[in-house]
Amino acid sequence: MFGTALKCLQDFVLDNYGKEKWNQVLDQAGLSTNKMYHSIRFYPDAEFEQLIDVCAKDLRINKNTLLRDFGKIFGEHLISMYGGMFLKDWKSLDIIEKVAPKVFITIQFVDPYTPKSKVKCERVSPDEVVIHYQSPRKMCIYLFGIIDAVAEHFQEKLEITETGCMHQGDPECVIHVKRKAILWSS
Repeated sequence: MFGTALKCLQDFVLDNYGKEKWNQVLDQAGLSTNKMYHSIRFYPDAEFEQLIDVCAKDLRINKNTLLRDFGKIFGEHLISMYGGMFLKDWKSLDIIEKVAPKVFITIQFVDPYTPKSKVKCERVSPDEVVIHYQSPRKMCIYLFGIIDAVAEHFQEKLEITETGCMHQGDPECVIHVKRKAILWSS
């Protein structure tokens, strides 16, 4: 797992619940309470999964809600790091269509723990992108949170629907992202 994701999770718990809670989460996950995550390192997926499971249980948050909220935090972090690379006329759907597949390819190239994943985005209309996502991680809900962050950044209302999901036995997640409204324009 890309270290940035674990660092964001660590910061989320530290900022919202404090160091004592973070140490409890680490301990319950069977990890050293002195462990600190770094953005530029890579960690086994199992470690991320353990931390998410413990956080959901310990913080009394539905796991899917936690993954989506956390995906949004991670998306905000990515936008703050790479937003300067976006073309000025791009909006939410442009980012999803053009950038998402490249991010997945890059992460697979540099992260030795990343399982083989496929992400294909197709623009089916000016106001809709369809994402085909296939990964042993099955983190489509996490992807929803990243989409939420992109929509908020561009002040657009996006509707996310799923017509196929690996959690339901489908070979891939098929995620439709439709622009419903622009909330603000400069």
